[in-house]
Formats: sequence, structure tokens, C-alpha cells
Amino acid sequence: MKFMLRYLCIIWICALACTAPGIAADLQRPFDPVVVLGSQLPDFFNADTGHVFVYAHRLGSWTQIPFQIDETDNGGYFALHNGRLDNQDEICFMAADMGDSVGDNRWIQDLTSTLYQRYQVCAIDSSVTPHQKAYAYIYRSNTISRDFTPYMSYATSAIGRSDTVKALTYSYGHSADAIPDFLSIRNGAVSTADLMDRWKIRFKGKYQFFLDYEESEVTALRDSMVFVRKGPVRIIHKKVYAIYFYTIPQPVDHLPLTMTFYPRSARIDLLEESLGQEMGMHLMRQTVDYLPAIAGSKFHWLNGADIPIDGTLDNLGDKTLPTPAVNWFMLQGEFGSIATTATMNPIPNTKQTLYYLDDKNKKTADLHTNTGDSLSYGESGIQLERVGDAVIQTENQNLAATFYYVPEYHTAAWGDSVADYTRHPLQIVVMPRTNTVIPVELAAFSAKSHQGKVILNWSTASETNNYGFDVERKAGQSGDWQKIAFVKGNGTTTISHTYTCSDENPAPGSNSYRLRQIDSDGICTYSKTVTLRISLPQALQLEQNYPNPFNPHTGIGFQIPEGRDEHVQLTVFNLLGQKIVMLVDEPKSPGYHTIPWDGCDERGQQVVSGAYLYRLQTGNQVITRKMIKMQ
Repeated sequence: MKFMLRYLCIIWICALACTAPGIAADLQRPFDPVVVLGSQLPDFFNADTGHVFVYAHRLGSWTQIPFQIDETDNGGYFALHNGRLDNQDEICFMAADMGDSVGDNRWIQDLTSTLYQRYQVCAIDSSVTPHQKAYAYIYRSNTISRDFTPYMSYATSAIGRSDTVKALTYSYGHSADAIPDFLSIRNGAVSTADLMDRWKIRFKGKYQFFLDYEESEVTALRDSMVFVRKGPVRIIHKKVYAIYFYTIPQPVDHLPLTMTFYPRSARIDLLEESLGQEMGMHLMRQTVDYLPAIAGSKFHWLNGADIPIDGTLDNLGDKTLPTPAVNWFMLQGEFGSIATTATMNPIPNTKQTLYYLDDKNKKTADLHTNTGDSLSYGESGIQLERVGDAVIQTENQNLAATFYYVPEYHTAAWGDSVADYTRHPLQIVVMPRTNTVIPVELAAFSAKSHQGKVILNWSTASETNNYGFDVERKAGQSGDWQKIAFVKGNGTTTISHTYTCSDENPAPGSNSYRLRQIDSDGICTYSKTVTLRISLPQALQLEQNYPNPFNPHTGIGFQIPEGRDEHVQLTVFNLLGQKIVMLVDEPKSPGYHTIPWDGCDERGQQVVSGAYLYRLQTGNQVITRKMIKMQ
């Protein structure tokens, strides 16, 4: 409602951003997650995480979108969450779910959320001109329930594997040794057969410069520990392998491998921690090998396209990968498309190349023992190889790769498109926003006290779509706002209207009041705040009943002075001194009290018309007054 109060005084003109139409989302980043830090939401600090929600505004309506809150625990994600939003938390949702921007006068249909500001999250793709943007809004409320369908699920001991991640467009599984060995592309309810033979890794070198070794994921990676953080938007899956060499009974090192699974993609950190000089590595590679079922597909990379996957050896020429750069390669076939992008930074004395082998007759590209099904169909990944006599050291390095799994058929150009997502990460801007857009001083809103009550008065000169007013009170300086009444508005009108509301039970001391005006479509605005002080009575008083004369109901008011609770008796008598009914016989706290009488005696029968006495007694003090009942 846009309403003007009588005797209004215009303070300022509302900023255009508060009332202008929103900006439609145009962001085309279907794979990117958006992460908002708890430290970016200071107004929500220490809020119950169950009271935080993320919404997008699309096609004129609000939609709650899937999100999750993860405790980072100093960089990890696997500690038990404390249930409160703090600086160690991350709120994660998908850019694909974001929507349009809206003015500050557009709010979700939840009144509790208006007690807090909301946070606008803007995701910006600056790699295109003009920049593409999309928006989401984070709300706080204890009267909302989560209402969205999760993208992710997680199961252990599924289909003969140790665990399985099921995402929107794929399923991904691990063996009992925590080695990835299952991949199925999903298109709605339809899933392909398993496409992956297994994830493979090979170490080759001279341990501590004297012990030759050549190890694979089968021989070297044992005693794995698995840590999982499950959520509706992402599943964080960390495996820590102990590295064994066959001639040494104790592990020589540990290899952490973290995969973060999202609805349409997964990110893997290949070298999360360093493998030092004592490893004496000459060669290290990590690849994904596929099953023969993938035959008939095509392989593409930045230096070649349309390479048939048929189990027949191909010559790709020089497979050196440029660094620093984001490199990519992909498979595409009837199942859909699988693309891999890898962030490559230079490693001293190390050559980084694409490893690709499509040869069902060979062992590996370097003629060593193959693992898995001993076949190679479209096996692809990254290989590190020493230059000269130096050894490979990965201190302070973190090779990261992202896998994209979709059921759609894409050409080779898609590989460079998804690489652009890594080259140009989204810019995330978080801004606090409030729905208070009152451009006037509400001078006609007033409050006064009378016999322990507070009478509120206000008036309007015109109203548009005015559903009504919540009357809210806050006791003291640190109390919470509480709704004490609702007063219905007059819709749309150009006629002046006055309103009144009585607070029958204000708290002793300071009381503040405000109006929360509600439009027919749920948009809310707040009035100014008025404050007054309620003092406790200084003496025992018995007020004249009201109304008087009455039929059949009346109210009897009395005041108990400050100091301590008093035992109170309030009794009605006839003029002969005979008791008609005792209305109160209990302790009462200092303050103002009103007791109703329905004109009935102790048996519940209406008394006849005439004069009656009512007596207030507390301790040795007695006060008596007369009242009249009329037919």
C-alpha cells in the first residue's frame, strides 16, 4: 500500500532502486556453485541454521531453492555442525537456480522474515559484454519450512560398491577400496549402464634415491579412510590413502584425494598435499579409463577433435599441455557428454602432458601392467614427467580438475566453453537489503497511557490495497518486537480514516510501539516508533466499573501499588450485605487489573436489576463502590 498519513511531513524521496522494476536474470552458468560465507551475513550471526533460507524470484513469483550450510572447520568440512550460523559456515547453492533482482519493496510471503533484513546475492559473469547477472535472496525466519527437492543423495554399500553418489545428471561409485569405478549418465529417470572401468594412478621413481619402484592404485593405495559431508546441493568426499611400496612394510606417505560432487559436475583436487623430494618421482599420472561400452564415441581435446574411441591406437602427436592454463578434453557419444577441465600451473623440472590411450591390445602407453579390466578405451588424464635428472616435487602445488557429466550431445566447442567457466569464475556480491521504504514521517501516529493501558491512534489520508496493520510492541530497550493486535485496513480509498487500538497489558517501564502495514499482496512497511513509560500505581485504588449502568456485562478495574504481590479479594454484594459472587480470591502483582463480571451469581444465574456493591480487600485495606444493573 502507498498511503499518506494525515499531517504527514515528507522527509525524503525513496531511492529509485527501492521501487523500480527488478532486473531479469540472464546468467548462463548451469554448472557453477555459489558460496556465501557466514561472515558476509552479520545480521544473521548466531542464528539457528534451520531458520536460514534461500529464495529466487522468477516469472513474478518467489521460489525456495536448494541450498546447504556447511561448517568449514578451518578448511575441512567434516566436523559436526554446531547448528548456529557463524564465520566458519558456507552457504552453497547453484547459480542455475538464481533469478531476477527485485526492489526492496518486494518480499516473500512470510511476516517473520521482515523482522530481519535480507541479503541479496548477485552472481556476475564478467567474461561477457554486457556482464550477465543472476540474483538470490537469503532470508531468516522461524516460521518457514524447507520446501525443495534435493539434487544429491548418498548411499553406502550400493550395487556392490562401498558408496555411491547420485546427482542430477550422473551416478558415481567407489569400490570397497575407495577407488572410483562406476559412472552412469542420467537423463531424468533414465540412466546409462556403467561407463567407467576405474580411476587409475601410477607412481614411478626411486624412493629415497636408491629404491626403484613402479606402483599403481592397486599396489600402492591401501588402508583408505573416507570422510563424507552430505547435503542437497553438494557432497564432499575425501579419501586419504596410505602409499605403500611393495618392498617396504610401512606406508611411505599419504595421498589425500577430495572430490566435491555437484548436480552436473564434480571437482577433484589431485595434489591436495605435497609429495616431497624423498619420493624421488620420475613420473606420476592420474587417469580415468572407460569400459568397452563407450566404443563408438569420440574424443576431443584442445589440439584435436573427432578422434574415434574404438580400442584402436591413435597418434595424437605432441600432447604437451600449456601452463599456466586451463586445459580440457572430452568424450561425446550416445550417452551424452563428459568433459574434463584441468587447472595447470608450472611445476619446476616437470613436463605436464595429456595422457590418452585407446588401445584394447596394449597394456599401458608405457608398456607396463594395466589395471582394472586390462583394456584401455578412451583412457584420459594428466601425466607429470620429470625433465632431466630432477625429480618431481609437488610442494605448494594443487592440480585441480573438474568433470562435467551431462546427457546432452555436445560438439568439441563445448570443451572450451566449460573451460571458460574455470578461466572466468563468477564474481559474487552480497549486499544487505531491507524492506523498509517509508518516505514520510508518520506524525499522526501517537500513543498515550490511561489507567495502566496504552491507547494508540493513527489516521490515513488515502490508502491503496491496504490489507491492514499489525500493531507491535517492544518492552524495554533489548526486548523483541511482539505482535499484540491486528487492525483491518480499508483497501483502496481516497477518504480519510482514523484507527485506534488499545494495549490492555503493557509491561511496567518503557514500551515502544510501531505499525507494520501490510498490502494485499503481502508487501510490508513499518511506521516510525513511539515510546512511552508505564509507571506502577503508588496506592491501592478501586475504579468505577464500566459500563455503568450495565446489562449484562461490565468490567471492574483496580490498581495494586508497587512493592510486592498482594492477596486480593474482589466480591459483589447486594444492598443487604449478602454475597452474590466472589470474582477474585488470589495474589495479584503490582499494576493495573480489570476483572469482567457477567452479571451472574455463584450458581451462574443472572441477578435481577438493581444496585449492587463491589468490594476490594487486600490486607487490612478495604474499598467499596456501587454499581447498577439495568434491564
